[in-house]
Amino acid sequence: MNDLVIITGVRPQYIKAAALTYELQNAHVNRSVIHIIDISQHYSPELSKNIISEVNLNVDFKINHKKNSTAIQIIANSLIQIEKYLKSKSIINPTFIVLGDANPALVGGIVGLKMGSK
Repeated sequence: MNDLVIITGVRPQYIKAAALTYELQNAHVNRSVIHIIDISQHYSPELSKNIISEVNLNVDFKINHKKNSTAIQIIANSLIQIEKYLKSKSIINPTFIVLGDANPALVGGIVGLKMGSK
């Protein structure tokens, strides 16, 4: 069984992740475990919560940041927290799915590269 990790954090990625997750879960050939990680980059936590609820996205791990964190602080904290999460779940060499071009995609690429993932 292969672990798939989808890292989100902004509105368009929530929507894409929900659609992709739905398709993957309904594909009879897919035997992967899907992990959705939200790095909470969106400027409005309430808006994020509403969108995630509307698109029925099941987030497995949500990263919280200190108020007024800079983009660099969000990226650095996300890298650390994702690594801890994956290790705590014994997720080794997962496949990362990177959606879009915002900071969550950068974070996913870096974590995936450093973990030797596809």
